[in-house]
Amino acid sequence: ATEDISGAHLAFYDKLRHGLHVFKVKDKGYDAFDSPDQYKIGEHVQGDVTLFGKYLRRNEAVDKSNLKTNKNFRDGIEIIHINPFQYADTLLHMSKCNSVNAILLTSYGAGNVRDLKMFDNDPTHIEVLEELYNQQFPVILGSPMQDGVVDSPYESGIKAIIEGKVISGGNTTGSTLPIKISRALHNSWNEKKGVDYWKFRKEMYRDHIGEFDERIKDQIAKQPLIQ
Repeated sequence: ATEDISGAHLAFYDKLRHGLHVFKVKDKGYDAFDSPDQYKIGEHVQGDVTLFGKYLRRNEAVDKSNLKTNKNFRDGIEIIHINPFQYADTLLHMSKCNSVNAILLTSYGAGNVRDLKMFDNDPTHIEVLEELYNQQFPVILGSPMQDGVVDSPYESGIKAIIEGKVISGGNTTGSTLPIKISRALHNSWNEKKGVDYWKFRKEMYRDHIGEFDERIKDQIAKQPLIQ
């Protein structure tokens, strides 16, 4: 906490990690937290802190007298993990709930978004996602992996990401992704109509505080991000 470094980080046991990319991996133990290697930014050894790279220095102009807390976030995010035993139309029922403003689908890759029917009259994920897209209901595809990116070379993943049925979380993972969705909901909210879908989409594909690599763009670049 006394180092000349800017940002929110986790100092736990002898490791210093970037706060936006931290995962808890154990209930107990000194190694209870982890992060991708590029976000292990330092270590604490025998009273000394060694930083692994160059980082932003403290802004001395900010102190407790002028520090402001940003409370502009909006609730209503339903988080669901894609699994082979899931009825895709569950997402449709979820979207009709007045308290649900966005759905976060977590998947080990966009290829898990099913495009085949399990039985007659069974809607696929792709069909349901297309219906929600047409309704301009926000669905975000995220990864539960520490360094996961949900873009996929599989055909079903291409249908989901490239054809624009869902919004890719890119490399924003862990607890940071629902927080970003909450912030994007607030920034795109219209008190009369609810969420402005295209404004929300722009907010999700923008780097706010270092949580998103903007080189990972919406792969439906052929479609303008305006209605």
